[in-house]
Amino acid sequence: PANPLTSRVMVNRVWAWHFGTPLADPGDFGVQQAAPPLLPLLDWLAIRFNEQGGSLKKLHRLLLTSQAFRLAADGPEANRPIDESNTLFWKWNRRRVDFEGMRDRLLATAGTLDTSAPGGRSVLLDNASSDARRSVYVFVDRYALPSTFVSFDLPHPDHHSPKRVETSVPQQALYFLNGPLVLRQAAKLAADPAFRNLPDDSARLRWVYGKIYQREPSAAETRDALKWLASADPADYQPRLGGTWEIRHALDTGGPLGEVLPFPIFSNNVWKTGPDPATAPIRWLNAGATGGHVSAGHVLVLRWRALASGQVRMVGKIERTQKGGVPLAWEISNRTARHVLAPEGNAKIEGEWTQVVAGDTVDLLLSAPNGDNCGGVSWNLRILGRETPEAEAAEVGNLRAQFPTSDSPPPVPAAADPWADLIQMLWASNEFHFID
Repeated sequence: PANPLTSRVMVNRVWAWHFGTPLADPGDFGVQQAAPPLLPLLDWLAIRFNEQGGSLKKLHRLLLTSQAFRLAADGPEANRPIDESNTLFWKWNRRRVDFEGMRDRLLATAGTLDTSAPGGRSVLLDNASSDARRSVYVFVDRYALPSTFVSFDLPHPDHHSPKRVETSVPQQALYFLNGPLVLRQAAKLAADPAFRNLPDDSARLRWVYGKIYQREPSAAETRDALKWLASADPADYQPRLGGTWEIRHALDTGGPLGEVLPFPIFSNNVWKTGPDPATAPIRWLNAGATGGHVSAGHVLVLRWRALASGQVRMVGKIERTQKGGVPLAWEISNRTARHVLAPEGNAKIEGEWTQVVAGDTVDLLLSAPNGDNCGGVSWNLRILGRETPEAEAAEVGNLRAQFPTSDSPPPVPAAADPWADLIQMLWASNEFHFID
């Protein structure tokens, strides 16, 4: 009772968590420390904490139901010249929530946070599968602290830190512009059926403000938001031109390409029809990232599939890798111009510009019309693309760098949504980050 040091430290920390400022310096309770302005309150709380058996629940209830906790941030002006720094807590201190609280608030307002199953193993911060978990369950790796933690002032677990340092750095704003978690949650909230089924944009705006701020937008906020939404150019929200590669085969009928089939086996970084190409159901037919082998009676299809709209052309080089053998044949899509690839020869691929939309394909077709004795062939294929005829061409596909190792088709990217951008703006605002 004469020196409840442990209790002093504990109630001081709990006070600081709720009020944003401690009653005493949390890192120094020594005799050389200046006496806290509210030392009698600190001692009273410590003694009461002891008398109630060290119950944190009762301490929380006391602080959260106190008059001090219910004060507004705009207190009586007469108090300002007496105690401008608010050391006596005559008003509320506006303060920014810490990273964990901010993340939980974001997930809660997005409708993602799941509080029905407390406890369990820790989760990785940046994984989409962790989005439903509270931040208290995020794994802290003392040897490789995630950069997001560093940007938002999480103390390093190897260092002593009696309190958090609060900074405002550009990385925090950038997190709300392009952080994967924020992008995922903004898209999720903008796709909520309850939001989409509202009759007009004004109703949607009120719904979003209610979810994020628990209030309705002002007339000025409504005017500015609706004006910005109306000015958004739909072209800016379309998926960027890109695509994926597929390795396929088909029967060589000498005419238009028939049914295109996937390879049943991927082993040792090669697509093939059996464990041993020499005895496989389609002998010798196989394809890897840099080359493969064609089979008589079949067409090897190296296919690029567009995931957005624009103009594309296939470029690159194919080359015979073994001396001797019979000629091969190659062509780009649609079997309109079949070319011969002589033994020990090579060919430069220069496809024409083609307009594509999501789902369209550009193929390099390789066949062996003169038999299996053709040897291997290497390739280096790229797709150049531009979204408009006037735009500068850029590489949007590279077979070696993007060689498919799975036959599962990737999801087709959906168009972005200006409403998701607006939601990100609201989440990045001071009103969302500060407790008033």
